[in-house]
Amino acid sequence: MTKVPKRGVESKFSKPYFAALQSKLDRRAKAIQSRAHAAASVELEKPFEADGMYLDLGSAPIRSAISLEARNLAKSFEGRVLFEGISFDLARGEKMAVVGPNGAGKSTLLMGLLDPSSLDRGSVEWGLGVRVAQLAQIRSFGRHDSRTVLEGLEDLDPQRARDLLARLGLRGDFVLRKMEVLSVGERTRVELVRLLLCEANVLILDEPTNHLDLPSLETLEQALMQFQGSVIFACHDQRFVEKVADQALRL
Repeated sequence: MTKVPKRGVESKFSKPYFAALQSKLDRRAKAIQSRAHAAASVELEKPFEADGMYLDLGSAPIRSAISLEARNLAKSFEGRVLFEGISFDLARGEKMAVVGPNGAGKSTLLMGLLDPSSLDRGSVEWGLGVRVAQLAQIRSFGRHDSRTVLEGLEDLDPQRARDLLARLGLRGDFVLRKMEVLSVGERTRVELVRLLLCEANVLILDEPTNHLDLPSLETLEQALMQFQGSVIFACHDQRFVEKVADQALRL
């Protein structure tokens, strides 16, 4: 039977035991200290944070004070008058909303501005130096196209295309997706990228907010408010109209 030493009495076995224990604790403390120094010397990589979405609609200068003069525009369809006697001026830098219920002729009016021959009567005169770009209500871009998004934007440098798409939240392998499988909202954003390229100073936008998620909608809103050119757009979103438009034409 082993004899336990009394408290305060040193056993011949206690010194080696406590010496070994102390040595073990010293090694563990040294290892922890070494790890702490190593961790402090490593520059930790910050977690990825996506840039906020933004859209910069560049524009060439308009040389005249009036971007567009429309006089006595009229259109009937199958015996029903859509609109008549429509006259307005669109000043340089001005944003005009065309509002009204479905079937009132908003899209027909916008198309008539681009092709006056499609109207029954009226005149359309564009200002000096005007360059017009259009976003149609039917987002036809790539609808039946088996090419990738990158191939569809073939007039762009590939990296430039990626950068512009990323501004609207379309990142990574999105450029390799087939255009025919894109959602309407994605096609809208790709078409907005195309607007970035043409440096138009007058935009004709038919329901630009359709199928956009909230971040994309707010991005477009800010871009149009900061756009130096003129804009005429049809829209059902009353908040968007109030934020962007300087004047409204009601059909």
